[in-house]
Amino acid sequence: MSIKCHPLEHLTNENLTFVKHTSPIYAQYMNDVKRIVLFASGNGTNAERICTFFEKDARVEVVGILTNKRTAKVWDRANRLQVPAFCFNRTAFSEGDAVVRLLEALQPDLIVLAGFLWKIPEELVRVFPNTFINIHPALLPKYGGKGMYGQHVHAAV
Repeated sequence: MSIKCHPLEHLTNENLTFVKHTSPIYAQYMNDVKRIVLFASGNGTNAERICTFFEKDARVEVVGILTNKRTAKVWDRANRLQVPAFCFNRTAFSEGDAVVRLLEALQPDLIVLAGFLWKIPEELVRVFPNTFINIHPALLPKYGGKGMYGQHVHAAV
């Protein structure tokens, strides 16, 4: 089946309806719910905003929040938002396969680093290529390491 290409100025509702109902690409895109997993280490304000932004969008689902700190406020936010949350230690994250197996079970289309402060192991990047996005990037390598977050970075820069 060939898909007709229409110049944007010539698209009508009739053409759009035809494309929507006959395009296998459109059907695949629109029928697939995009699954997001969030990684966060602290307060979780970014994670909360992402969750609330997508909570009424049937095309997107936040399927889990992962944190390396059981005492982080993101844990409470996930609980309040009724998003499954998982906590792990450095060994499980860097050396074991527990986080990889969990992510495989969650089947993320996108993994968002929302204030996550640890370096991502190469194994995770290899298993989930082109899946990570960091919305809270550090100014590495010059301004990295323990204590380099928030106002500490601004003061140093």
